[in-house]
Amino acid sequence: MRSIAAIRIACACALLLSVVGLRALAGDDKQEHPKAPANPSFEALRALEGTWESDKPGQDGKPNQIIFHVMAAGSIVAETMFPGSAHEMLNTYHMDGDTLMVTHYCAQGVQPRMKMVSNSNGTLKFEFFEGTNLKGHESEGHMGALELTIKGDKLSETWGFLKDGKVSGQTTFELHRKNG
Repeated sequence: MRSIAAIRIACACALLLSVVGLRALAGDDKQEHPKAPANPSFEALRALEGTWESDKPGQDGKPNQIIFHVMAAGSIVAETMFPGSAHEMLNTYHMDGDTLMVTHYCAQGVQPRMKMVSNSNGTLKFEFFEGTNLKGHESEGHMGALELTIKGDKLSETWGFLKDGKVSGQTTFELHRKNG
């Protein structure tokens, strides 16, 4: 009797393992992103995944687009600004311990890094703290401040341009989630 029970258990385990293996080979697993360390601000950014369009046309008469994509096993949010255009740029958001960071890969060829300094009522504020390829750009200027305001399917991005260590100009993009 014991050997029959042992055979049944072995068969059940083998069946379970084969079903799991077949699902993995078939790619039948859902595209759910693993959980990164819990942080409400980072979770708000992960929820932006998808395509967003500007409420007003850009310089070319078409709505600007921004695409958010969760990647690297759920540990970063990649934001592609103006995909396919001559001024396409990339931002990556990730946690560094308890601090939410963003690196802006700018069309200027510089990479300012900012850290989140506050999150209040759905507005995440980031301030410059370091960057790469900035030699000479401190006096010329570079992006160095960012405010993201998330209200459901509405997103506002206000980028601050730093020159000589001070914000000298701002650009705001008002966006909505693109359907379909």
